[in-house]
Amino acid sequence: MRLWGGTFLALVLSASAASAYNGGSAGAPAQSATSIGPRLDFYRPNAADRGDWAPGVQLDLHMSPGYSLQGSMDFAHYTEGGTSVHTRPIQATVLGYFAPDSSFSPYLLIGGGWYPTHADGPIVSQRLFGPHVGAGLELLLGSNWSIDGSYRFLWTEIIDWEHLTHLVGTDFSVRGHMFTVAVNYRL
Repeated sequence: MRLWGGTFLALVLSASAASAYNGGSAGAPAQSATSIGPRLDFYRPNAADRGDWAPGVQLDLHMSPGYSLQGSMDFAHYTEGGTSVHTRPIQATVLGYFAPDSSFSPYLLIGGGWYPTHADGPIVSQRLFGPHVGAGLELLLGSNWSIDGSYRFLWTEIIDWEHLTHLVGTDFSVRGHMFTVAVNYRL
């Protein structure tokens, strides 16, 4: 698991370095501006009976043509053991673009997220934290608009802030999946 995570991080960084090395075109590259927009996400932890599509929002801050920092918040819900569970995934993600000067740009992503969770029933509300990795694609639609879609594989752990010593060596045993589709406006 650690070897795979390190390999993935190396791929993201090499994609960013290669993109930065190529430089920008004479015009503004497709992924060169800060953007904000609404998104839909499908979130399903491995213990859930089923997931569902839910609204969210994302903000991309492009640090260079080759990579950006994305902040997002979603309003997800799923069922677990017949109980309705509501969570607000709040994620910070680094995106490494393979073709930053193109209007069709695939990317790899890696980041972390907080998942405050509230249940309607016997399941206890929890605060979860964990990393995620994945891939996506951004498509430019004119000079100010784009759409993107991504897949994220998530690992989470229940965080008890009163007894937390450190996150290194913890067991991120709860896993899940998230699919996102977003419309972005370049500022």
